[in-house]
Amino acid sequence: MKQLSTPFLFWFASVIGIFSVTSCQKSTDPPPAKDPVKIVILNPSFEQNLDAWKIETAYTGRYGFSSDTIARNTGRFGLNFYASQVGHFTNAPQETPWNGKIYQTITGLKDGTYILRAYADATGTGMYLWANGGTADAKILIKSRNSEINTLEFVVQGGTAKFGFACIDAGGDVTILAPYFHADDVELLLK
Repeated sequence: MKQLSTPFLFWFASVIGIFSVTSCQKSTDPPPAKDPVKIVILNPSFEQNLDAWKIETAYTGRYGFSSDTIARNTGRFGLNFYASQVGHFTNAPQETPWNGKIYQTITGLKDGTYILRAYADATGTGMYLWANGGTADAKILIKSRNSEINTLEFVVQGGTAKFGFACIDAGGDVTILAPYFHADDVELLLK
């Protein structure tokens, strides 16, 4: 019986699909991106009023941040922000420009890049998704008058993150009842 040569066996095996020449070569494709890791946060949909959310503002008036059915994306409630201006209704107080934050703090995080994501809409100016991961404030303007996903990337160093929403000189057109914003379904993800 005639013995088959190694090159012939290699060719025959590749023809019938036992292995391929390309499978032995080093890939130049980047590794697949890993899915972001969801971080558990408390009351992300404002169903328990504003529990777990801290408010910082010098404002002491009637309006500001609240949990309200008008602001929901899912569930029963969402975050509502409103500041009145003279002209909104009879005897309306002048509450603009309005400044303040509503946020949560989480400790024990891995250092790295995080994504704050929420459904949000805004009418007026000066309303942001906001975060601080230990180095500096990061913010991005809420981008639409229609509820849609807004995202903010920020870096955590030292294991602590503050994240939420900020109003910086919030104001706007009196005829459209600005400023106000709605937010719901907040998520924090490790990228």
